[in-house]
Amino acid sequence: MSHSVSVSASASVKQPAWESWCILLSMCVAVFTIGLMSTGVIDAMVKMRDQLNLSPTTLQWLMNAYLLTAASFVIISGRISEIYGRRNLFVAGVIIFVVGLVIAACASDGAWVIVGRAVQGGGAAILAPGTMAILKLKLPPARQAFAVTTWSASAGLGFSFGPIIGGALTDGLSWRYLFWLAALLLVVSLILLFIGRAKNKPAQGLQHIDWLGTVLLILFTLPFFLGLVQGNAWGWSNPWVWGLLLFGVIFFFILLVVELAKKAPLVMFELFSNHQFALGAIGMIFNGFTLLTILYFTSLYLQVPFLQNFSPVMAGVALLPFSIGFFVASISASFVTNKFGFRLPLLTSGLLQFGGFLWLCFITSQTTYLFLWAPYFLVGLGCGFNMATFPVLAMMSVDDEHANKASGFVNMTNYLGATLSPAIGTIFFVGLSTSIFYDLLKHIPVSDAQAHRIASALFGHPDQMKHLFQALVPHTRAEVLFAMKHSAIVGNMSVMIISAAVGLIMAFLPLLVLSVVPAKSNADH
Repeated sequence: MSHSVSVSASASVKQPAWESWCILLSMCVAVFTIGLMSTGVIDAMVKMRDQLNLSPTTLQWLMNAYLLTAASFVIISGRISEIYGRRNLFVAGVIIFVVGLVIAACASDGAWVIVGRAVQGGGAAILAPGTMAILKLKLPPARQAFAVTTWSASAGLGFSFGPIIGGALTDGLSWRYLFWLAALLLVVSLILLFIGRAKNKPAQGLQHIDWLGTVLLILFTLPFFLGLVQGNAWGWSNPWVWGLLLFGVIFFFILLVVELAKKAPLVMFELFSNHQFALGAIGMIFNGFTLLTILYFTSLYLQVPFLQNFSPVMAGVALLPFSIGFFVASISASFVTNKFGFRLPLLTSGLLQFGGFLWLCFITSQTTYLFLWAPYFLVGLGCGFNMATFPVLAMMSVDDEHANKASGFVNMTNYLGATLSPAIGTIFFVGLSTSIFYDLLKHIPVSDAQAHRIASALFGHPDQMKHLFQALVPHTRAEVLFAMKHSAIVGNMSVMIISAAVGLIMAFLPLLVLSVVPAKSNADH
């Protein structure tokens, strides 16, 4: 997003201080809640899996349903807010989000939780763009710099400490209370908004919404990611999997052709001709990927009963070094880039992620809690800095006329990158772990039927493992347990290696791109 502050007429009129504080608090509570629900649900997943009998594929959809709907609607929501007004769209987004939270909190099975998460993602995409705009419309110029800093810190706090809050609520009460807490916070945000008497300011003149582009974007993302996620469950030889992937790819190219031919497209692909913008957008995809890897896979791995066997709250606390590193790096990123530019800091942050993920390749069932602190902190520093820097890098290369759409596009790339992580990571984790597990079982005296039931339980419904274990003799049980540990460790290692490679790409890509197109200084923007 552009750092230039445009002052509207409403901001220039003196407002009572208490109204400004109510608006600021309202927007900060809203973005904190978005961050909380982006990451807080991760440490609750194991309990949700056990209570609702969810498969690994269904578990992915608890994240992907949220991320995909957010990615699909975040671009168009900015344009809709210009037509109907930021406040009205913010209120609509809060209502939609709360409905999704209530659906998930009351869900009796995995399908309804997924529906609730999808609705939450749509609500987040609708309300998020209006938060900053409402602050700029309501607050006087002298307070806007403080407001932007507070707004950013609130989002970072929710995102960084979401796993700890989610784990604590899940462990102490129930995972359902996480959704109720988020609903309560959004209601408080809405009350503060009306107390602060925020005004609705629709844009003047005729505004155009690219509905065709919106439909094509959804027809690209949903089938493609459905095929990617369901590949392990349905089998990669299943024609439906490849049909969905092909369907998504076809509609991507249709979207590309249609949008390039339009004067006012929803997705501005021509921005990728600017190397600096392309770097910022691609960097957000990569960073979204590594971010979800550390939150999703390590959280699930730490809670595996036959490995670390952490409780949800302990899994959240284990991620505290990551949260601290992420928060510190994100709020100090602007100072660092002002002093050193972009190339060297981005090289450093990428190498930090590379080193952290490489370190995490050596996690075993004997790994101590303290061993995790250093690599989590390194990855947190890298992810936090990149999350704050790549959007700035992209938006610095865009003129004010296209800033709104470009900002939505950059946000969409972050969501898409985050969606790719559990999808691709699960392909390698489940695929490699299953293959190794079956190879090890060949040397253990169990029947093919027993091996199949154990593998299905291990990679599908772990709650069935206890019953299956009791049917084995002690010696065989010990050998099966070793096979389970070894296969899970190797599967987790494969995901960490992939993320380390992505971190390495993020480190050196800016050196190539920014040497061709030098970045402007922050002072110029």
